[in-house]
Amino acid sequence: MKIPKINGNDGTIDLGRFGHASVVLYPSFFFVALFLTSYFWRVNNGNPLLLVAGGTLILFFSILLHELAHAEAGRRYGVIAYRIEVNVLGGMAHFMNQPRRMRDDFAITIAGPLSNAALALVSLAVLALISDAAPDPALAGNPYIVRPPMGTIERLARFSLYLNAGLAIVNMLPAFPLDGGRLTYMVIADRYDRRAATLVVGLLGTIFAVIAKLLFLGTLLAGVPIWSPPPFLPNWDALKLAWKGQAIRI
Repeated sequence: MKIPKINGNDGTIDLGRFGHASVVLYPSFFFVALFLTSYFWRVNNGNPLLLVAGGTLILFFSILLHELAHAEAGRRYGVIAYRIEVNVLGGMAHFMNQPRRMRDDFAITIAGPLSNAALALVSLAVLALISDAAPDPALAGNPYIVRPPMGTIERLARFSLYLNAGLAIVNMLPAFPLDGGRLTYMVIADRYDRRAATLVVGLLGTIFAVIAKLLFLGTLLAGVPIWSPPPFLPNWDALKLAWKGQAIRI
């Protein structure tokens, strides 16, 4: 990676290259980071500013590693990435060409969620190694358990665990443009046709998008905002297209 440089045309930050791909950070990413780390400002002990900065870095590298995993898996199957983005929706890896076989496409697609699952396991291992990491009373279901206050490392490790577990699970939802949506689309299109694949993924994606928006509204009112994909419009547009007898191509 080279020294980050701001693009004067669109405000994006050029972070360097990964193989043939340019790595770009969109300023909109920081709005998501602000929401996901906002509860750190209300901790009773510790440095909130340090926790917010650490949480933002964890979020950035978790998304970036997800996209780099797609790009590296693509390289192994002769599919070359030319641009990797980190943005308000998470991230996106853009490729010059398509995989030749569906199993190659599966491997490239699943690499992203697997990278987040691996980070979640690493975070879990870090928590296990922290000497003062006692069971969480809320999780243990025993209100009489008293645990020592969490330190900065433990708070950030827990944040990384929940974040990456969430990224791995959410990205496997059957919705556009998530990895699970691509996998579901490929299976249905191979078994039936592209219109059926567009209809199923568009319908499920619309339902999950509505749930995600209600979840965000509820958690925002509760003071602990949780933002989650999938976006509504891509899935709604796909559903309308399939209803008209047409299909999208991924």
